[in-house]
Amino acid sequence: NVQGLPLLNYLDNFDLETIQLLLVAGVNPLQRDSSMSTPIHKASLLGLEGAIKLCLEKMTPGNTKSLFTKPDNSGNTPLDYAIS
Repeated sequence: NVQGLPLLNYLDNFDLETIQLLLVAGVNPLQRDSSMSTPIHKASLLGLEGAIKLCLEKMTPGNTKSLFTKPDNSGNTPLDYAIS
């Protein structure tokens, strides 16, 4: 069961194929870690446009706005990281 695996752990490898396989297998692209970061936060920080796109493809239109406006524990949103 991969649903409990945090996608955040796999972004450091910059391996889009693995990220895509995990998302297809059911890993939650909205799962937050202990610092309240989502995979979108981390991918934005690392400049991983492909990973952001893959995560967004697995989300419904209604939950994408809050994803970009909810900060992590450091007070940053994915948009903050993207422009830094």
